[in-house]
Amino acid sequence: MEQEMHRAQRSRRAPGSRQQPGEFSREGVGGAALAYERRRRDFLGYYQLLGLAEAEDITAEAIKSAFKSQAMQLHPDRVHASGGTGDAVKEAHVHFQRLQIAYDVLRDPEKRRAYDRGQLVH
Repeated sequence: MEQEMHRAQRSRRAPGSRQQPGEFSREGVGGAALAYERRRRDFLGYYQLLGLAEAEDITAEAIKSAFKSQAMQLHPDRVHASGGTGDAVKEAHVHFQRLQIAYDVLRDPEKRRAYDRGQLVH
């Protein structure tokens, strides 16, 4: 009886699978697995803040270029020069600081690897 139960459990799993009976696999959920990985990799939104798609092949030059273009748009001096109120300038300052933090993390290869693994606490 016990052998039959083990045989039935083995037949439900794919060959080479380490999944235990009763566990669910992210791969079996379809596109949800990909969305989960994206969320996990960009858990603080740094890629999104720089306007980059999260991809392994993003170069240091692409990160630098994205930072420069975003910095030109979000810099507090530009908001102030365009007639922004004190609150708008403060908000721009906060956004610009966050942009700088994102750039500092993503331009450093070690910090970027840790961020992509979800291990960076900033």
